[in-house]
This record gives sequence, structure tokens and C-alpha cells, in this order.
Amino acid sequence: MDAIIFNLAGDVPAVTKAWAAGIIVLSVLTSTTIVDPSNTLYNFDLAFRRGQYVRVLYSFFDYGKLDYWFVFGVVVMLSQLADVEKAVQTRSQFLWMIFLLGGMVIGMSKWIQPYESLAHVVHKNLLYYKIRMDIQSVGNGGARVGVSPLMLRLSMDILQLATVKSMWGILITYLPGQLYFFVEQIVSKIYGVELCKPPNQWFQKSGPQENEDEQPLEE
Repeated sequence: MDAIIFNLAGDVPAVTKAWAAGIIVLSVLTSTTIVDPSNTLYNFDLAFRRGQYVRVLYSFFDYGKLDYWFVFGVVVMLSQLADVEKAVQTRSQFLWMIFLLGGMVIGMSKWIQPYESLAHVVHKNLLYYKIRMDIQSVGNGGARVGVSPLMLRLSMDILQLATVKSMWGILITYLPGQLYFFVEQIVSKIYGVELCKPPNQWFQKSGPQENEDEQPLEE
């Protein structure tokens, strides 16, 4: 099944491909009960107040049970996150971005219980960031699209309220991505500290040439 997914995915950047591989491995482990499926359920109190930290790791790779819907979901994830990773341009920055968004989601989960796994929530925040970047590109003279992806997503989330029954549970899929976008586009530019880049690049001036240690992502 993993071979089918990667053949369908085509040319996928390394970080996205590695994340998808971890998701597939965990799904196989839970489907064969090598890993108890109940241990993949994330809850802040269980993870941090009862010391069940492995729930955090499992939840970052939890995309559901192994079936045809799982295959479809992973293929969609590969396509969507490959676009985000290519837009970010460097692997180290994309990894740092996932780390920051994951940290913000976990921090907010102390008060807001996610209705999905951490993998789903971080995935949706990454997509929200990409949508905001695309909107900014259109505002700066980029190509316009007929239907706003942001409005389409908002409409789908409103429909989900019938089952989720918590506006906060939906907002946690937006707020970290919005905060990241705000810091990157406003705070970092005002104070000259690139907080949304890896720590070793915080005080580096952006120039025409890439840092030699950075590996640009292939298109």
C-alpha cells in the first residue's frame, strides 16, 4: 500500500515524504495492534500531567486506520503539503515551521481540545498559511482565482460544526497558522529578527544568495 501511495505522489519533497512514511508506519502498527490505537488519542492532561508523552509522538503521525479512505487522505496530504514545502523553499525552515506550529497547537490544547489528531491540526494550519501567502501574492499583483480557497475552507468548517459542536476546536486549525503568518510578515520585518526561520538564521540579513548550508527544494 505504501508503494501505491508514493507512486501516486510523484515528486514529493523530503520532509513531506518522511512525514507521510511515518504516518503509514503508524497506521500499519495500529491496524495490527502492535501499537494500541487508544494510545494515539491526544489529550493535554493525559500527555503532560500523567506523563504519557508518547501520545504526542503518536498523534503527530496519526491519520486514521488503514483503509481506502486512509490512502486517499494520505495522497491528498502529500499533494497539499508538497506545495507548502516548495513554497517555503528550504527544508530547515519547513521543519522549523512544523515545530513552531506543533508547539503552538500543543500549547493551545491546554485549554482547547483538538477534535482531530495533531497531524491533522498541524496539516490544516500549514494549509492555512499557504492560503494566506497566496492571498498576499494576489494582492501584490499575482494571478487571481475564481473561487477563494479561504472562503471554501471556511464553508467546509462551518458545515463541520454540526458534528464538532465547538467553534474553538475549529479555530485551533487556524490560529497558530495566523500567528505564524503575522510574526513572519510583520513582527520579523519591523524588528529585523527572522523568528520564523531556524534559530541559526535569526540575525542573518537576507541577500541574493542562499546560505551554503541550506538546500533549496527542487520543484
